[in-house]
Amino acid sequence: MIKKSISYFDIIDGEEIELEETVRFCFTLAAMRLYQQKTGRFFFTDFEKVSNVFTSKIQAVNLQDINNLSVNEQLTLFPILVDPVINSFLLDCASCFYTEVIDGRYIQNEETISNAETSLWFMNVINIEFFTQLLQEVTMHQPKDHSKSKKK
Repeated sequence: MIKKSISYFDIIDGEEIELEETVRFCFTLAAMRLYQQKTGRFFFTDFEKVSNVFTSKIQAVNLQDINNLSVNEQLTLFPILVDPVINSFLLDCASCFYTEVIDGRYIQNEETISNAETSLWFMNVINIEFFTQLLQEVTMHQPKDHSKSKKK
């Protein structure tokens, strides 16, 4: 699970106020189904395509530690996020993987997708650091042979 504290601004009673919210993103079977339902594409096919594009682009940049990127390194990697394959995947995954806690349970459904996409904080998570965390989350939890889970 990816857990992030996000700061964003909202206008309440005519005043601009900085708010902080903890948001969660979780790679689950429900998230993969939501992704397929939303996009009409098989999750692991897109994941493999994005991983290949990312790997080829990241090899062109000399980084010491992809997990602790400085602001300058993030700016160097910014063109990765404007790649249409990566950008589309990231936006779809972020909304589908978004997890709300309701009555002590983690919930992922069409409503949570909508809540993420219409939230004031959503675009604050769309960055290279979140993208690499998302790739790591999926890689850590993906089945060894995901081709068997494909619908025929």
